[in-house]
Amino acid sequence: MFSTDPERRSSFIAGLRQLADYLEANPVVPVPGTDTDIIMTARDAEDGGITDILGLSIGLAASFAERSGFYRTARKFGPVTYLGVSQTRAELAHYRAYSSYYGCVTPDD
Repeated sequence: MFSTDPERRSSFIAGLRQLADYLEANPVVPVPGTDTDIIMTARDAEDGGITDILGLSIGLAASFAERSGFYRTARKFGPVTYLGVSQTRAELAHYRAYSSYYGCVTPDD
C-alpha cells in the first residue's frame, strides 16, 4: 500500500540517500548489472487500486496504462524505474491459477 505520511516519506528518502552515499563511498560493493525497478503494489483494482495508480501517474507525470485488468504507471530515473501496479481480482485469480501448474509438467527428453 502507498503512503504519503510525512514521517514515512522522510524515512524512505533518507534510506535511499544512505544507500546512495554508501555505494558511492564503497566502490567494491556491486550494483545491479541491469535496470532496477522499485515496485509500488496498490490494492486490487476494485478496492481503489485504479485510483492509487492514477494518482501515482499524476504525481510521477507519467502515463497510465490498462491491459486485460492490469493497471500500470512508471517513470524512469536513469537505470531505476519507479513502477506502480494494480490488477483486478479476476486477473489475479487467473494468474494464480496459471502459475499453480508451474513445475508440474516435465517434458520428455
